[in-house]
Amino acid sequence: MDSSLVNGIFNEINGFERTLAENGERKIQLFKYFQGLIDAGFNVCALLSSYFCIEIHRLNIQQSETSKNILKLGLELSKFFIDGYWFEDSKRVLLSCLSLPSKIGKLIDPFAFDCHVKLLQVYNSLHELEESEHLVNKLKQIISTQKLECKKEEYNVSDAYLQFSKYYFVCSGKRDQAYKWCEKALSKLDGANFLLIDILCHFSRICIEKKKMTKANEFIKQALSEAKNMFNFDESNLSCDDSLIQPKVVELLLNYGFYLESSGEAGKANTVYDCSSKLATKIFSDKCETKTSNLLVKIAHQEFTKFRSIEHISNEQNSTDHPRQSIENFSSELQTSNDVDLSKTLQKQLDSWEQKCLAVINNLFHIPDSKPFRLPVDTISFPKYLQVVKDPIDLTTIKTRLSNKSYKVPHEVLSDIGLIVRNSRLFYGEDSPTHQMARKMKALLNTKMKPVFKQYKIMKRKLSKKMNKTNKQEAELLNDDIQINEHEDENHKIDSTSLEPKEIKQQESTPCVSSCSKMDIQ
Repeated sequence: MDSSLVNGIFNEINGFERTLAENGERKIQLFKYFQGLIDAGFNVCALLSSYFCIEIHRLNIQQSETSKNILKLGLELSKFFIDGYWFEDSKRVLLSCLSLPSKIGKLIDPFAFDCHVKLLQVYNSLHELEESEHLVNKLKQIISTQKLECKKEEYNVSDAYLQFSKYYFVCSGKRDQAYKWCEKALSKLDGANFLLIDILCHFSRICIEKKKMTKANEFIKQALSEAKNMFNFDESNLSCDDSLIQPKVVELLLNYGFYLESSGEAGKANTVYDCSSKLATKIFSDKCETKTSNLLVKIAHQEFTKFRSIEHISNEQNSTDHPRQSIENFSSELQTSNDVDLSKTLQKQLDSWEQKCLAVINNLFHIPDSKPFRLPVDTISFPKYLQVVKDPIDLTTIKTRLSNKSYKVPHEVLSDIGLIVRNSRLFYGEDSPTHQMARKMKALLNTKMKPVFKQYKIMKRKLSKKMNKTNKQEAELLNDDIQINEHEDENHKIDSTSLEPKEIKQQESTPCVSSCSKMDIQ
């Protein structure tokens, strides 16, 4: 590529810096414009980040002295990509910025420090925990050795501590450390800004996980209060000034919805989730639909859809029963009262597998290996999850499906548990602790479900035999009708019996037997 062309593009990007740093309607138009190009097949974010990386590479070759303007431009560009949930492009820009040589022994440049912090945020968002861990340790050392806490005016250590907290939050079993670093982030923050809302929302989430709902309420209410001052956000009707609208408001609403859902305020949570979905679509698309590929829009839409689904199931369960369709009723002439009672008993025993499966799933909630799979994956903390896992599932969703009688046979429950195992392997990796926990959980479930499968198979066979017996009675009565109506002799009657009832018996009984024979314990 011609270097003059690269320089020209780079200069245009440099002039673009002021727009990137702005907030309000102009920036929202940029989000819509960028996302529109991406949805049309032209990835403008990848193009811009590539041009920036080429320029940084040229500076490295020429061994030019690092310019603060270059770092500032890279930082603003990466922030814009992070706000738009284009994390891979942000990572590319930040890694290029940090590849520039720095003077050994001198205090780290504030822009370079911020680049490290933003890169940690990207790693956390992409769930690249090994890179996150390395960067956390590096930043801790920089803050400690260079005593950056004493230079809060120049260095945003509060944001660094927030990213430490988010790293520990996504690591299983490190909620206490997440709480500690979030508390430290709040204590080191001076003044009200967007970061304050982020810290308060994250603090609320940690408290919900730790079952400290009173504190969670305090933090989320304080975040809403700050949003009122910054965005003219009105909590009563969930609206804000269009000139101040931005993705941070969507993130706030998602966290608020999560708090309301956890507090049992289903009606209000539904309204908040709906608002977050519509607002995200409004930011990234001119059309009032969620067909855009933007990740934040997908997350907001999925949270709303998932909540609506769970609430719909719960409401149906509370309002009316949905028994599985029973076997076909025969006329009283074909069955005695004892036969009817026996069929009902067999059908009831056959349908009891759902309650038994539900009891097994409830027991799974009490074992440590099930902890990562009890609730839907937090797509706010793991925004990359929906890109990797196309069919998310969890134990709570399985419980609601069982309660709603959505499964036709018990093997479908085991199939969904298998999906949990496959999803954990896809997202966390084959050798990850989380995937091993999923495998142990499934092994335990297999053991617990064997008696359920066995009883289901036995009851299915008994009911099938009972239906065969009923079909035989029906054939005999039909034969009597032929004898009476057509006045045929005994030999003719036998011929009729040998023909028609056998056809009826074969048509009615064969499907039941074949379906039963295919029922094996997995």
